[in-house]
Amino acid sequence: MKTLPSFIIILLIGSLLISCKPERDAVIPSNVLRSDRGLVIELEWNTGGSSSQALYDSDLDLYLDQNEIPIEASENINSFEAVYLRDVYKDGYYDILIGAIDVRRHTDYKLFISAPGGEIIHQYHGYFLAGENGEVPYLRIRKQGRTYTLIDL
Repeated sequence: MKTLPSFIIILLIGSLLISCKPERDAVIPSNVLRSDRGLVIELEWNTGGSSSQALYDSDLDLYLDQNEIPIEASENINSFEAVYLRDVYKDGYYDILIGAIDVRRHTDYKLFISAPGGEIIHQYHGYFLAGENGEVPYLRIRKQGRTYTLIDL
């Protein structure tokens, strides 16, 4: 009869040890994204009125470069801008640049990062003053397979 209570105690301790085992799920930092379909980088802006007024007031472009070599440029006339960091591109560092072509009014912009067909994963904000022009290096993305790390510039 003595062996039965000690056997139960051993079972209880064993089950407690197993159930209290820490989880080993990897924590993904907020600046790291995983996507099997690449990334979409979208640029939208506002000058205080409607979307069509913003497009009239300011002409902004979005560029994707790798090692200062242009990979993709958005050239939309009737809508906001987008470039794609495609999953088939080779691994390495990619830079996102915003081009201020013709800024007639103070322009607030938002840069959205998402997976194709997915929800927005990251959002960045900035602005241009009236009369500013030129290209601004904004964000660097390190692509490693299906893992993308966002690096602020």
